[in-house]
Amino acid sequence: WPCAQAALGAGTGVLIPPPGCPACTPELACAPLLARKLRCIPPGAHGGAGILLSHGALEALPATQLQRCFRRNRGASGGDRLLSACMHHLNISFTDPALWVQVYKQHLAAAASSGGDAGAPSAADVFRRHALFDNQRHKKLMLDPMKAVTQGCDAVCQWVLHNMASLHVGARHLKSVEEAAKVMRTAVRSHGEALEVLRAQAAHEVR
Repeated sequence: WPCAQAALGAGTGVLIPPPGCPACTPELACAPLLARKLRCIPPGAHGGAGILLSHGALEALPATQLQRCFRRNRGASGGDRLLSACMHHLNISFTDPALWVQVYKQHLAAAASSGGDAGAPSAADVFRRHALFDNQRHKKLMLDPMKAVTQGCDAVCQWVLHNMASLHVGARHLKSVEEAAKVMRTAVRSHGEALEVLRAQAAHEVR
């Protein structure tokens, strides 16, 4: 997510997307870092059991240019980094929509209305709980959302289930590509079922 790497939130120590995201280009994403004489490393998908790309992203990738990029970058540490770097070069990047920033502002507003900010969590803690890409804190939840919903899903849990964008599924311990695909399909199916349960619960509460 190059936009989330591009600028530090003032005084928070947490990365906040600059204006222009999520319509990011390598130039826009890298400008704040290069201005501070820092390296701009392309955002990377974490491969694990595989990488899922949208149909729109695939159609937007020029096949010939993508193949040329692959040939130019034979020293990549892995296929996930190679694909990510070449997508970034072709102006298709992983960007964090930064919904966690909205959550943080809500916490600050609530604390201010109650007469102080002592009860507000830090920006870093909100980021760790609400980051939408490969959030390791919620990995167990995202691998089996239905279990979490049936055992009790609090406000953070429900927010994550409605907003999470991607999850790294480790595959080194799995015996085959088919087994890895089964793990991902199971997680996706469980996620869909969990969302249906949450929607049904919300509709019941409205009545």
